[in-house]
Amino acid sequence: MNVKLGFCVLVSLVLLVTYGTEARDMAEGNSESLTRLFLTYKNGGKEPKENEHMTQGIFFLMDDLKLGKTLTISFPTAERKAADDYSIPFSLKELPNLLRRFSNDAKSMEQTLRVCEDSPTKGETKYCATSVEAMRDFVQHILGEKTQIEALTTMKTHSEEYSSTPLNHDHLQNYTILNHDPEDVGATKMVACHTMTSAYTVYYCHYAIGKSKVFKVSLRNDVNGDKVEAIAVCHLDTSEWSPSHVSLRVLGILPGTSPVCHFFPSHSLVWVPKTTVTTPSEASL
Repeated sequence: MNVKLGFCVLVSLVLLVTYGTEARDMAEGNSESLTRLFLTYKNGGKEPKENEHMTQGIFFLMDDLKLGKTLTISFPTAERKAADDYSIPFSLKELPNLLRRFSNDAKSMEQTLRVCEDSPTKGETKYCATSVEAMRDFVQHILGEKTQIEALTTMKTHSEEYSSTPLNHDHLQNYTILNHDPEDVGATKMVACHTMTSAYTVYYCHYAIGKSKVFKVSLRNDVNGDKVEAIAVCHLDTSEWSPSHVSLRVLGILPGTSPVCHFFPSHSLVWVPKTTVTTPSEASL
């Protein structure tokens, strides 16, 4: 199984959902740009230099997961900007303006359909679910029909102390790790599900065999004190990756020298087998 390709698919999806606004801007100029970005990552992660800025603030090293470490990262908001109902013209003569106004949404949906219908990589299992129930059924099938499962996601808490400080989570900012030892979830398998841009609910879910660890990491924004309980995944074996892989270039490392990690945005879910806590009485049995 080509683990490198599986990771590239995961990276491409994280980019698509993390930089949705910028991705839609790209699509406005060229409807094929997002598809090319996805296929570029899927086919080895050799991202052109002009798009490399989109990967800044995504990757970090597992050695960075320690108390007091400051990371320059981005935690985009999950909410789409609500449209101003009063500003939307509602008349037939305004149809050209309406089509132009919502054309980017149609282009983004086209990209979602292309990603969903693209063939999986070797060793990858993927599925685009159009409901929460369908997503859960897919995850249950992958992790085991009798396995209790739980969904992990990145959560943000606004600090009242700095409530007057404007914040744009979409931009790179400094966050400091608060955990002495970020919690290793201990999952032997995981399924990642990403909310995709569409006129209706679409979750892109996928699973690929590979050595990885999932962590819960507590961070604080250095500017306004906002806290983030983030989900991170670290890919342990990079020995087979191309030296030109974008994550290795950004981190300045060679294949096989260090695990590569990234956070999940708040609108993605990481499904893992549910952990059970053993009580002292149970342990003595």
